[in-house]
Amino acid sequence: TNFFFFIIEFFASQVGGVQRVLLSYNERGQSTGMANITFKNGELARRAVERFNGSPIDGGRSRLRLNLIVDPNQRPVK
Repeated sequence: TNFFFFIIEFFASQVGGVQRVLLSYNERGQSTGMANITFKNGELARRAVERFNGSPIDGGRSRLRLNLIVDPNQRPVK
């Protein structure tokens, strides 16, 4: 979908280190508007949250909400 490629392109160009993007869909196959973005390391993820959490989206009708989730079992990718 266009949303998928937009998410990858945006965060890859603005922050870097995007490894995976998973989009969420409801039972009817419609997008929920939520995405899980996995970054190469925690520093890049923190940078994304610091820079873009609360940013206006949808022409200012909504704000981007980013949650930083750190998996303590995940080994850093080099």
